[in-house]
Amino acid sequence: MVSIVANLPITEVEGYYQILGPEHPQVATDLNNLADVYYVQGRYADAEPRYQHALALREKALGPEHPDVAQTRNNYVALLRATNRDAEAAQLEAQGKATYRHYP
Repeated sequence: MVSIVANLPITEVEGYYQILGPEHPQVATDLNNLADVYYVQGRYADAEPRYQHALALREKALGPEHPDVAQTRNNYVALLRATNRDAEAAQLEAQGKATYRHYP
């Protein structure tokens, strides 16, 4: 599924959020993608809550082992490292590794 973030103004993305509901997996994808845009722009304060929200939604909707959860976690770790919060980044990485350690 293609994310709508790249194609719609922010106000329309918010409308899409209202149509699908706050816990829809597509909403998590769009939040992650919007956070990516903010991250690239250096707008870390805007990106962080979107990564947090996307991560929580994806974990709930898809389960902690899903690749999309890992993607959002890795994106959030990059933001934490970019803002010199290495201890927080290491903790989040460790949570991800603990989730996957039982898989080959």
